[in-house]
Amino acid sequence: MFGKARNVMLLSVLFTLILVTTPSSRVDSKSTPSQKFDYPAPRYAKIPDITTVDQLLPFVRRIVGRPMPYTGDQRPGYGIKGGEKILFVTDSDVDPLVLEAFMRVLRDEMKCKVDVVEEQGKRALFKTPDVMKVLVNSKPAAWMLGGPEWTEEVARKEGYNKVIGQTFWANNNCTLKFYSFSMDWPTREQLAGSAVMYPEEIIEAIDRVSWKILRQTDTVRITDPEGTDLSYTWFPEYWQIMDGNYADYKTEGFGTHLYHSGSLKDPIISGHLTGYPFGIVLPKSDVHGVLAGTADHLGPYPHMKIYLDHSKVTKIEGGGEFGQLWREFIEKNKDLKFPHYPGPGIDYFIEAAIGTHPKVIRPFNVFESGICRFITFTHTSTFQLLPAS
Repeated sequence: MFGKARNVMLLSVLFTLILVTTPSSRVDSKSTPSQKFDYPAPRYAKIPDITTVDQLLPFVRRIVGRPMPYTGDQRPGYGIKGGEKILFVTDSDVDPLVLEAFMRVLRDEMKCKVDVVEEQGKRALFKTPDVMKVLVNSKPAAWMLGGPEWTEEVARKEGYNKVIGQTFWANNNCTLKFYSFSMDWPTREQLAGSAVMYPEEIIEAIDRVSWKILRQTDTVRITDPEGTDLSYTWFPEYWQIMDGNYADYKTEGFGTHLYHSGSLKDPIISGHLTGYPFGIVLPKSDVHGVLAGTADHLGPYPHMKIYLDHSKVTKIEGGGEFGQLWREFIEKNKDLKFPHYPGPGIDYFIEAAIGTHPKVIRPFNVFESGICRFITFTHTSTFQLLPAS
């Protein structure tokens, strides 16, 4: 993702969904007093006690048999009917019980021909600043925890019907994406989590109701207990760009390549709704306020505040080593002009995504798996949507 300038993603934030609708009259969110919060009491789902393969089989059957959701790949379903030729690519940090459960269902029950490739020891546990060190030092993005890039070539040559496993990053945008699926359950406890069995009908209803609210939104305000308080206008041009109907904004990078003309009646990615149009920064984009937090995808860091004005970073406070590396990265690229940004620099706000699955929680046994750590952390915020007048 960081190999080319057009693919640099900064200020990507995942938000747990809390939608608060307000009266339809338009208000100036910048003048609204900052909302006060108290942290909720600590709580966590009961950890399932999984000791046998048989306990995992119902969860695997659900995953391999259900179809992919209407869009995106946030909750994979493999849509396997039986008898397919499958390439299953995994890593040695995946729980052997999980792999055995998938093989029992795919090979024994569904009579699929499954070839398994298990890479040995290629992944590592990264500290939070490690990704920024990669960026600051301009080294290849070796930190990425996705799968090997050879899977597409092998699948085509050998005639596999589906590829399962470490394919999320390597093949996410390739021509295999319609039959290449990630395997997001590296530990037995994660595979047996309540999110797997949660009814698809309810998830889709949540997505579509939330998306309908977003489509009516005129102003957004985001706040949280850690100090986040930022707002922005959702300009009509954003929807036009996302729908591929804005003549002045055509790009092969962020933005229109992610969307399909006329498709915005549906959420762009199921379970990961667009709370700010990904990668779209217009000259009038007006994200303003403070983004604060203590954790990202890789793990925790000291409390950090990022100040924004007109969608551009003006100051970064705190963050320890992580924050210092961010400041170095911004300074290093302050004079570069990227094709999607209205001015020089790389420090623009480009995404706010809303996670909508009510049963998704931080994974168990997180330090046992590199990929598990990467997809662990979310940022709990209030998303206040002010409908158009």
